[in-house]
Amino acid sequence: MKKIISLVLTLTLLFTQASAIRLYVNDKHLDTEPITVDGHVYAPMPLLVEHLGALVDWDASTQTATIYKDKLGIRIAPYAKAVRIITSESGYTGDIGIDAPAQMYNDCMYLSARSIFRLFSNAKVRWDASTQTVYIATLPEYENFTAPTIPTANPAPKPTYNPTEITVYITPSGIRYHFSPTCGGSNSRKITLTKAKNRGYTPCQKCTSGLPKLPELKIPF
Repeated sequence: MKKIISLVLTLTLLFTQASAIRLYVNDKHLDTEPITVDGHVYAPMPLLVEHLGALVDWDASTQTATIYKDKLGIRIAPYAKAVRIITSESGYTGDIGIDAPAQMYNDCMYLSARSIFRLFSNAKVRWDASTQTVYIATLPEYENFTAPTIPTANPAPKPTYNPTEITVYITPSGIRYHFSPTCGGSNSRKITLTKAKNRGYTPCQKCTSGLPKLPELKIPF
């Protein structure tokens, strides 16, 4: 009982100390609660794509998203440290390394707000530590925009990225875990990454390093 009480008090203290991060694109506040991973601020992909003015195609079989804007397409896989660049003129043109890979959180792909806007535009991104606010300006007139201050007497807790949320796939007779539900075969089942590691499963070199093999996709330009 003492351990449980101690844990509850610790979690309460952590949530009280963490202030909510706000995210603005130009002068528009994004109605979401971002998460932070390794110092990067992430938000749900659908919301970022909407404010980017882009289109997105989600491939459930490979767990990849392809985002299109103007004549550029960028294909993204969870946890991959590179994104695939596609253009309307020449199709696949190569991969670009990124320092903030996409994450899966609560069954939704989360993207680094800074990375996705800089990939598609010359957006200016700044961080206001005093108000825990990320500002993304896609237009020059919003480069110095500052949002109204919100009272901080009772700050909302900041969602914490929990690695146990990561879903991987294993098979009864296999020794590897997979990010792709089809890589291990038709009898794959879901399990958390932490549980898979605790049971001695090791990563599949085919689907857990870099971008998975991606199917051909018509470009809707």
